[in-house]
Amino acid sequence: MERILCRRVLGQYTSFENHVYNLDNIRTNKLRVLIYHNENSPISINDVRIKGFKHRITARFEKAATYYLAYGNKNAREPQYDIALFKDKIPKDLVNLKLERTTRTLNQSIAQKDSEPKKIWLLTVMGLVVLILGVFTLRMMRKV
Repeated sequence: MERILCRRVLGQYTSFENHVYNLDNIRTNKLRVLIYHNENSPISINDVRIKGFKHRITARFEKAATYYLAYGNKNAREPQYDIALFKDKIPKDLVNLKLERTTRTLNQSIAQKDSEPKKIWLLTVMGLVVLILGVFTLRMMRKV
């Protein structure tokens, strides 16, 4: 299924200057440019360049362990670390990680797996509280 994302970039194109059009960050495999030039003669375009960001993650790992990189949650907030205040102190000779294959998890994340025991514990405690309140309520109703 192809998702169509429509963006309009309004501007004027003249052959007298270079033009740069900034678009929102999008992921796409196709880009279509339509130029409406009304009754003017056709224009010639000699060069088109499309540039994107080179994304980098800089991290410091304390111990040898298995780490997970989770992404794709649009509602997640941006983490705030002190390293952002010391960008000029990051060494230039960083070691690149060797990544294993990407695995896709559907409707389940590592955080959800960790929260399952917490949910069971919470439901158990809530059930006990309701049961105790029910017993006290029945005792009070019998006394009346």
